[in-house]
Amino acid sequence: MVKAHLSNWHRNHRSDIAGRVLKAKAIWERAQRVLDDNPLSESVKSAKRLAAKNYQELIRDEEAFYKQKSRIQWLTLGDRNTSFFHRSMQHRHLRNRINGLMGNDGVTAHDQSTMGVIAV
Repeated sequence: MVKAHLSNWHRNHRSDIAGRVLKAKAIWERAQRVLDDNPLSESVKSAKRLAAKNYQELIRDEEAFYKQKSRIQWLTLGDRNTSFFHRSMQHRHLRNRINGLMGNDGVTAHDQSTMGVIAV
C-alpha cells in the first residue's frame, strides 16, 4: 500500500524532470506574454511570479538530479576501473595541494614549516 503511494508520488512529482522543466518554462513564458499585454493587472503579475518561482525550483531540482547522477556514475567508474580511479585521485590530490605561500614580506615559501608559520 505504501509502496504504491510512493511510486505514484514519484511518478507525478520526481520523474521526467527534463519534461517538467520544459513545461514550467513554457508556462512561465506564456505568463510573461500575458503580462506584456496586461502590465497593470495584479493577478497576472502574481501568476507570472508564481510561474517563475516554480520554474526556478524545477531548474534547481534538475541540476541536483544530474549532479547526483554524475556522482553515481563516477563511483561506478571508480569501482570498475581502479587504475583510472587511483590516477584521477592522485591528480586531484596534486591539484588541491598548496605548493607555496607568499608572506607579508613578498617572499614565497615552499617548505611545509614556513608555510605553516605564514598561514597562522
